[in-house]
Amino acid sequence: VALKYAANGDVLEHAVITDNAVIQLAGEKGQPGRQIVARTIDIALGPDGSAPTALTARDRVELTMPEEPGVAERTIKANALDAKGEPGRGLTRALFTGGVLYRERGAGVNRGATSAALDVGLKPGLSTIEDARFSRNVRFEDGSMFALAASARYDIDNGSLALGGSEPGALVPHVVNEQITVDAKSVDLVLEGP
Repeated sequence: VALKYAANGDVLEHAVITDNAVIQLAGEKGQPGRQIVARTIDIALGPDGSAPTALTARDRVELTMPEEPGVAERTIKANALDAKGEPGRGLTRALFTGGVLYRERGAGVNRGATSAALDVGLKPGLSTIEDARFSRNVRFEDGSMFALAASARYDIDNGSLALGGSEPGALVPHVVNEQITVDAKSVDLVLEGP
């Protein structure tokens, strides 16, 4: 662990953790915290010494956001993570790359996705994910439904999935469930309900 403090020695500005790094972020009052695990984590902190403004993680990266009332547990695994934020707000965007695996599990929810990259918008304090944009070789599963596409935007709060784009092996989005198969230039799905 390498730590760098401000000139006054009271505020932590920067930390580099190597060889199986783990960072536990505090949750809201009475709620469990988030955890980031990787082989190496490099984190820059804002002037207050507590809110991260940049974070880089490499090798076997895993972000865990535990289940809370009304919110399913979410995990994201990848080879790399590059996140940025603002002083006082913490991390606001995160880009996961290389073998991305997204899982969402909770009461009545069992969703997953794989892709080459995942760009997520984060609510203040890394409290939850606002939106998730998967790109390159996307496969999204929700129960018996699965979808293939070059890109997908998952709006978690609204439970919707927008598929689009084209690439070798996925010329148009492809969606299959127990009742129907759809191939189209773009497909918008609402995941709740029939």
